[in-house]
Amino acid sequence: MSYKNFLSFSITDSICTGTLCRYDSDENVMEIKDICRFSNSEIYVNNHRYHDILSVFSHIKKGISKALKETDNNIESIGISAYGREYGLIDKYGFLIQNVFSCKDSRTDNMTDKVLRFIKKDDVFTTTGANLSKYSSMVQLMAEMDSRPYILENTDTFLMLPDLLNYMLTGRKTAEYTNAFSSQLMNCEKMDWSGKIISMLRIRRNIFPEISDNCFNDMLPEICSELKCEPVKIKICGSEISNISAILEKYPHSVIINNSENTKICIFTDKPVLSKSASDYEIENTGTYNKKFIAFHNENGINITDDTIKCFTQRDIPCSYSKLSNTALNAEPLRCFIDTQLDIFENNDNIPIAIQDYCKNSGQYVPQNVSEMVRCLYESIAFRYADTIEKLKRISSQSYNSVCMTGKDSDNPVICQTLADICGVSVYAFPEKTMLYCNLAIQMKQSLDMNISDIISILIPEEKITEYKPSGDNKALNAYQSFSVTSSYTCV
Repeated sequence: MSYKNFLSFSITDSICTGTLCRYDSDENVMEIKDICRFSNSEIYVNNHRYHDILSVFSHIKKGISKALKETDNNIESIGISAYGREYGLIDKYGFLIQNVFSCKDSRTDNMTDKVLRFIKKDDVFTTTGANLSKYSSMVQLMAEMDSRPYILENTDTFLMLPDLLNYMLTGRKTAEYTNAFSSQLMNCEKMDWSGKIISMLRIRRNIFPEISDNCFNDMLPEICSELKCEPVKIKICGSEISNISAILEKYPHSVIINNSENTKICIFTDKPVLSKSASDYEIENTGTYNKKFIAFHNENGINITDDTIKCFTQRDIPCSYSKLSNTALNAEPLRCFIDTQLDIFENNDNIPIAIQDYCKNSGQYVPQNVSEMVRCLYESIAFRYADTIEKLKRISSQSYNSVCMTGKDSDNPVICQTLADICGVSVYAFPEKTMLYCNLAIQMKQSLDMNISDIISILIPEEKITEYKPSGDNKALNAYQSFSVTSSYTCV
């Protein structure tokens, strides 16, 4: 038999995963297993929030060591993908200057106003493809300039989090361009660092490394010695959200809804969507592995579900995604709805009561039990997704013929079927780990000399994908159209 082994790490703001994929070229099958799981939770020190990057790196090395033992020291390549806007600063001697701040640290509070002293708000969007955000690397660097300019004065290289981990493994300082998008320091049309924004913020341009993609670097000799292995190739991987575009090789002209850490509704374009209406609707743009673009919108969907599960769990009521989905099926459909984007449903520690209060105050039927409340929540989430899809379609001038659901909502029949009935297209529910499979597919493409579509077909065979076809019943569509007239996110 002829095997090739690939190791992929997915770094999130909570649980990180190392996954090993073994490809048997004789049988044309792939075997996937988790090698390790570890936490990347924030650490509070003197009222500031950090990520323990050294702990993350230590866990990555342990994961590599375990994978090497399971493969008899035969790993084709290793890739690291990550969410987030965090970064590391390296001095001229190659040392990490400071701990990696969380992008949610308080040092960026009220900092966006200071950024706007140097650059116009509209220029931020038309240059970077995203509205100004207090969480962006750009605003974090402004905070450094404002309170600790000596940090940047002693910085030789700025590296986004996944590029920092690549540097720790290889000693090479490079910037993968889809990771760089999340810094809000990129010119999204030129696909390179924005000299205009960088200079306006009074930051030295030469701390930003060359943009690169599809590169492999060798693991440092000292790490090979530590792990007792031959040199292993480290793949410079794209951002988590950009890699989801691999699905399009199999399902072209699809909208993709990803529900992992949060909910992003994505439509794919040949160039960034930079219109005034895109800015007003808070659309963000990012690059993809194949040099195209994603225009996406962030939603509260999965966050509200997470908060609902947390609420029940805190009250000693056993709860999970599958239990909520099954419970919702027991309730009569389309009786009442909420606006999931309202502040009252964000970070609320008692979502069921908030649902009841909203329905009562809006003159609707008030759900009386858990099944009815969850059904109301899920149908409302589907309404919101449908509304956002239509806005993305209109603003981007892109058509779509299907919706691909990935992540936690992919096993939710109420959301998937309601969405299919409203949009009038098939909704394909992919396995929850589809994001991971896409990361692996892009990493494996070059080594296997296969196209992405074929790799995705092996990683995610048809039998693992559930298709929800429009039922032909107009009840969901009529309810959606009626509700959208009175909701705060009325279609325009």
